[in-house]
Amino acid sequence: MIEEKATGNAVLENKEELSLDTFQRCEIIELRSKKKWEKIVKLRSTHSKAMTSCLLQDSWADSELEVGDIISVRASRCETSCCPASWFISNSVGLLVLHPDMLISSTAVVGSVFCLRKGVLSEWFRGIDCDSRIMIIGSLVHELLQEVLERNIRTLSAIRDVTQELLNRSACIQMLYSANMSKEETMKELENFVPHIANFVDMYVQDLGHEMAPQPWNESNNVEKFSGTICAIHDIEENIWAPELGMKGKVDVTVEVKINRHKKDLTKIMPLEVKTGRPCFSAEHKGQVTLYAMMMSQLGREVDSGMLLYLRDGIMQEVKAGNNEWRDLVLLRNQLAYFITRLPTVVDSGTGFKPPHLPEPINHHSACSKCPYLTICTSFLGRDGLSNLSTSNPLAELASAATSHLSASHVDYLVHWTGLLLLEESQTSGPICQKDVWCMNPQQREKRGKSLCSMVVTGRVMMSGDSCVHTFQKDCISFQDLRTSGLTVGDYVTVSTDAQLAVATGTVCGITHSTLTLSLNRDLRKRSSSSCFHIDIYTLQNGKGFNLTNLGCLMNNTDVAAKLRKLIVDRERPTFVERLRSSILRPGRPILEPLNMCQRRAVLKALSANDYFLIKGMPGTGKTATIVSLVELLVKLGQSVLVTSHTHTAVDNVLLKLAARNVDLLRLGSSSRIHPQLQVKSEGDLISNCVSPTQMEALYNSKPVVGTTCLGAGHPLFARRTFDVCIVDESTQVLQISVLRPLFSAKKFILIGDPDQLPPLVRSKTARYGHV
Repeated sequence: MIEEKATGNAVLENKEELSLDTFQRCEIIELRSKKKWEKIVKLRSTHSKAMTSCLLQDSWADSELEVGDIISVRASRCETSCCPASWFISNSVGLLVLHPDMLISSTAVVGSVFCLRKGVLSEWFRGIDCDSRIMIIGSLVHELLQEVLERNIRTLSAIRDVTQELLNRSACIQMLYSANMSKEETMKELENFVPHIANFVDMYVQDLGHEMAPQPWNESNNVEKFSGTICAIHDIEENIWAPELGMKGKVDVTVEVKINRHKKDLTKIMPLEVKTGRPCFSAEHKGQVTLYAMMMSQLGREVDSGMLLYLRDGIMQEVKAGNNEWRDLVLLRNQLAYFITRLPTVVDSGTGFKPPHLPEPINHHSACSKCPYLTICTSFLGRDGLSNLSTSNPLAELASAATSHLSASHVDYLVHWTGLLLLEESQTSGPICQKDVWCMNPQQREKRGKSLCSMVVTGRVMMSGDSCVHTFQKDCISFQDLRTSGLTVGDYVTVSTDAQLAVATGTVCGITHSTLTLSLNRDLRKRSSSSCFHIDIYTLQNGKGFNLTNLGCLMNNTDVAAKLRKLIVDRERPTFVERLRSSILRPGRPILEPLNMCQRRAVLKALSANDYFLIKGMPGTGKTATIVSLVELLVKLGQSVLVTSHTHTAVDNVLLKLAARNVDLLRLGSSSRIHPQLQVKSEGDLISNCVSPTQMEALYNSKPVVGTTCLGAGHPLFARRTFDVCIVDESTQVLQISVLRPLFSAKKFILIGDPDQLPPLVRSKTARYGHV
């Protein structure tokens, strides 16, 4: 409630008063606390520059806010003259979203319900918690159910046919390969869900063209089942961006339902969230449904609830939510955003960083002992806060075992690089930002570049694997040449409409004077009622997550990680065999003959290295020729080689020369980024005929040379195969931490580069001075 006491004049000295009846994106220009449970913020619209003031009460008064922060706010007008502000937010009305331009996934938000600290670490160190077999099966069951609903399939035999069809798809085979699962064992797992899917469809889904009576309320395990009928499928895996809420998500199924409420038959649009585990109706599961309903309502749809389905037990329940649930989830999302965006603190000496500011750890032995982030969590805690923990907190005991394999210098390395990477990430927005998509209109974005507005789909939509290939043209003739837009082949893009952001995503696979061809994740003609689309480049923020995951893996208690820590962190000097065997030298003579003396010495020294070797070469000294001869010789000696670099061009330069020497190889990566002459060696071409994970594994393992960028080393192949040698070209142009991923998959590595050439691009001055 608003305090009924005159504490000041609420009228701002501003001719234009900003209305907060609907969400407004604002900057905080003044912040003051009236009482312990109240804050007053003075706000200025980032769009119109109109201003107003807002009183934050109850839970909102504890929000971590600073002058200059951007917020999205919806409030109620103060009706009393004694109110110190024009608007107010309390536990019962209004919402405030901190850093709304950071679209946090709904999964990340609800995943922080139990442990906020884990939520922050999982956002930073993505990839530490790898996909498990349970997750793979869950994903496939989702896809199977979605196919059944979309195609209106109702019989057991037809569902089994779809299951087999699903397992034969290339994307599924790759998924099974990554998890080391066979089609046979996967089919057995999916077979268990086929009857449950059939029962669900029979009970809740109306057959097209046939009416079904709404199901009566039932009691099962004291759980009230959903009373209604799904009468239409509106979308599958609908992508929603809600910048007003600072969130994004993918809805399993968007459905239209007939439901009887208060003795009235209603038709509603709802999100349907599918779970394959036991029916627990946890706060996380209900929260996810609530967030989807919130985001869908921001699209202008009348959505006030959603459905939660536990498929294995055939239990579905409507999840209704009001202001209290919305408030608590937004407050949780704000806490997550606050900690994720905190910049690292430089130590007093200016030579390093303090551990990142993280939420307090929970007190739960079972959860903490099984947490994939335990080593990272307790390493940070050991530097800042472990001694302050209660003796009853299990982390006091778990920390010792979780970090016993790490030395003080290893933890220093973890803290230092975490600080550098977080600091650099805060400076890498560049001239084109994701927020431009909702902060600028389509015409402004097109004028800025890397964007095209008012595009229409022409011709047929063609299927290419799991992608839908669309051809677009301008809806008007004012734009003379699409090639001047700044978009290029290989660019990752989002496709939006006037009503909804990012309805589809994909890559540019062709561009001419008048047409733009995109490979998208959905068929727009089926999934969107709009006929006019806006296309924007989408810069994926994979770098920070990739690098931090590399850093986290380096701290693992494994033999490979321990070896790399010795070589990279402890800087153990390289060792070499004293004399190469004649069996190695003899086949190398014809390969080494074209090289000069320095190049030959470099190749032979690389062969004699036990763990690693560094080759420095000035421009024009023949580094590429040396690499090619070294790789050819290694292959002739029966060794496998991973060739990597920071750029696609550098990788392709080496592979093209190897292909000219008839060296068998595999090029990983997006086809749009690979040199045309290497397309026949690309993964896309070579695995197209693989019909099982076993065949795919045989193909991957048969290639003595594999080439990819450092970022591409996140491919599942590298978790399944170890190479004899990894060669990193232009290694001085890539961050040390980015090189780690390919090194995990090699017995020894060779770094080649010129330290006098341009170093890696580092935008943050503090990070640059910190030797990133």
